[in-house]
Amino acid sequence: MMYLSPRRLPVAAVMVALSAALLLLPGCGGGKSAGGAPEIANASQALTSLRVLREDLANGQGRLFTMAETLREATAPQDLALGPWFNRYRSQREGVRDLAMSLREGYANLQNAERVYISTWEQDLAAIADPELRQQSVDRRAALRDRFGRLGNDLDNTKQSFQPLLQQLSDLEVFLKNDLTATGVRQVRDRLEKAGSESEALGGKVSSDLAQLDSLIDELAPRK
Repeated sequence: MMYLSPRRLPVAAVMVALSAALLLLPGCGGGKSAGGAPEIANASQALTSLRVLREDLANGQGRLFTMAETLREATAPQDLALGPWFNRYRSQREGVRDLAMSLREGYANLQNAERVYISTWEQDLAAIADPELRQQSVDRRAALRDRFGRLGNDLDNTKQSFQPLLQQLSDLEVFLKNDLTATGVRQVRDRLEKAGSESEALGGKVSSDLAQLDSLIDELAPRK
C-alpha cells in the first residue's frame, strides 16, 4: 500500500481553510450545503469541520476491525503463512496510525471552529433588543455549547485511546520482525489477542463518535 508524503497538507486542514476563505468572497458569506441549501454563516465553518471529521472517521473505522481480525488469525500460527500475514499486519498498523492522525487533526480543527462559532454568537446577543428573544438565543447557544462539549470529551477519549494501541502494535511488529516463526508468534499470542480486543473496542468508540457527529450535523444543517 502506497502512502503520500507526510509533508502534504492534511485534508481536514485544507477543507477548513478553504471554507474560511470562501466566507470572505462576495456573495459567499453563507456558503452552500451539499444539497444546495444556504448555510448559516456563523455555523458554516463548524459544519465543515464536523463533516470533514465525520468523513475521515467513517472512511477509516473499518481499519480497526480489519486489524482485530488479522490479530485474531495469529491464535493458530501453525496454520498461517507468516510472511504474507506479517505484511498485512504492517500495512494495517500504518492504516490505524493514519486514522489516529486524521482524528487528531480533525479534532483540533473542530475545536477551533467551535470556539469561533460560540464566541461570535455571544457577541451577537447584544444586537437582539427583545429581552425574551435574547434569552431564548442565550439558552439555545448554551445547549449547543454543551453538545459540542460532550462530543469533544468523547472524541478526546477516543484520541487518547489510540496511543497505547499504536505503541503495542509497534512493539509487536519489532518483535515479530526478528522472530517471525510459529514459536515467536506463540510467545506473544496473549498480547496479540489483547491488541485485537482493544482494536475492536476502539472501533466501537468510533461508531459512537460517528453517531454523535451525525446528530450534531443534522442539528446545525439548515433545511432546504
